[in-house]
Amino acid sequence: MSDVQAASQAIDAAPFADDGWQDALRLTAESCGGWVAQLLGITDRLEVRWNWQSGLALEASADFERRMADNPQVNPRASIVSTRAMIIRTDESFIEDADRHRNAFYREFYDPLDVSHVGIVKLATRQADTNSVLAVLRTGARGAMEARDLEVMSALIPRWDAAVRVNAALEGEAATLVASGLEALSTPAFVLNRFGRMVALTAAGETVLMRGSPLRLNRSGGLSATEPSNALRLRKALDAVLSLADAVIRPVILQDADGPIVAEIARLPRGLHDTGQGAAAILILARQTRSASQVMELLREAYGLTTAEAEVAVALLAGRAMEEIASLRRVRVQTLRNQLKSIFARLGVSSQAQLVAKLSRIVGVPSP
Repeated sequence: MSDVQAASQAIDAAPFADDGWQDALRLTAESCGGWVAQLLGITDRLEVRWNWQSGLALEASADFERRMADNPQVNPRASIVSTRAMIIRTDESFIEDADRHRNAFYREFYDPLDVSHVGIVKLATRQADTNSVLAVLRTGARGAMEARDLEVMSALIPRWDAAVRVNAALEGEAATLVASGLEALSTPAFVLNRFGRMVALTAAGETVLMRGSPLRLNRSGGLSATEPSNALRLRKALDAVLSLADAVIRPVILQDADGPIVAEIARLPRGLHDTGQGAAAILILARQTRSASQVMELLREAYGLTTAEAEVAVALLAGRAMEEIASLRRVRVQTLRNQLKSIFARLGVSSQAQLVAKLSRIVGVPSP
C-alpha cells in the first residue's frame, strides 16, 4: 500500500477511532514530505478553537497559542482564514522570502522547531463561526513543497473536508441524543457546546425559551438569564463547568415568572479530539428535593449566606422552631434572631413565613 493510500484510509476512519485524527495527520505529513501536520479550528474573530497535530510536543502547541499565532500581523500564515477554501497556499502567499528572517514569529518559533515551510489550506466545511484549516509543515532542509507534494496534498484535501464534515455531524447527533434522552422526563434541558452555545434542547426547554423566562438566547446563540441580576451568576457557573477547572456540576438559582428555580449545570464527557462544537455540558431547570448539605451549599453560592446562616435557613425550612434551633446550636434565641435578619436581607424577604415559602419553591423540603 502506498503512502497516499494509507493516508486516505486513515483520514476516512479518523472520526470513528480514538487515535484516528493523530494517525491521519501523521500519515498526511509523511505522504506530503512533511514531518508535522496540523488541523486547526480558527474563528472569524481569529481565535484558535482547537489545534490537533502530530509530531510536535504538547509544549510547542501551547506555545503556539500563547504567541498569538492566530493573529496575521504576528503570524503571517494565519492569513489563511481570509483566503478561498480548498486552495493550497505556501509561505510565499503570505510573506516575501526576504522578510522571513526579519519576522519574529518565523525566527523565534517556526525556525527553532524546524517547521520552516508549510502547505496550508482552508477547508470548505465550517462549524458555526469556525474555519477548519489543514497544514503540513516541512523542515528547512526539505524546503518548500514541490509539485509532487502539492499534488498529493490536493488529492487528500477532499477527504479531509469530508472527515471534518462527518465529525461535525457526529457531534451534532451526540448533542441531539443527549437531549432526546431527557424527553421522557418532560424536563427543560439545554445541551451546550464548549463555548456556551446551545446545540440541542428538549421540547420543555423550547417552551422556556418561547416564554422568555428564566432563560433566553443571546445574539450569538448562547444561553443567558433573562434577568440581568442573574446573567452574571449564570455566566460564571457556565464558565466554571466548561473550563474543566472547576466542579463537574454547578447549581445556580434563577428568577422565573413562577418564582425562583434552580438551574443545574453538568459537564458531559469530552473526547481527546473534540472541536468544541458538540455536546459539552447540559443545563437542566428543576425544582427538586435536595439533601440538607446540598441546600446549604446552594444558599451559600447563590445568596452569599455564611455557613451558620445557611444552617439556620435549612433548619427553618425543615420545620424546626426557633427555640429548638437555638438549643441545637447552643446559642441564645436573640443571637438567632440577629442571624435571621441577615438571612431576610440577603434573600429579599421580611418574615419567617416568606423565607420558608421562598426556599420551598426553590429547593423543596430538604431530605435528611
